[in-house]
Amino acid sequence: MPPYLPGACMMENWVVPFSMNPYAALLYVHPAPGNKDSFLDEAVRLAKHGTASLLIDAPWSQEAWAQTLGKPEQDRDIFIVVIKELRRAIDLVASQPNIDVKCIGYVGHSFGALCGGVLAGTSSFAISVWRTRCLPTRKHVGVGGSR
Repeated sequence: MPPYLPGACMMENWVVPFSMNPYAALLYVHPAPGNKDSFLDEAVRLAKHGTASLLIDAPWSQEAWAQTLGKPEQDRDIFIVVIKELRRAIDLVASQPNIDVKCIGYVGHSFGALCGGVLAGTSSFAISVWRTRCLPTRKHVGVGGSR
């Protein structure tokens, strides 16, 4: 296992509303490249409206991550660890005081969206809302070059 996935603890930031009432929560997973700050402005805006957010630094926020790709068995193992850690992150969200466990959502973009799709297909926990976005690149839509 690469050294930057040490069991693969991911760094995170909590953004929570000033409320004692049960509130909804979102797990945000950023694109590659990117980091947990990719969704910070959105999380702060949502906190003002009563939604908590957990923003994580996924392994692809580190430069070394991309340099290890290309070996299918290792890529698969890394991906499995990431999905397990995201499941733990959802468990962490659900275990927090004042979180309405019926109102937990997932937001992912690019590689974060890919992970969300895998989570949606493999998870036994209840996520109320899945929001993923994977936009095609210029290469995929034939803009500025050949396909």
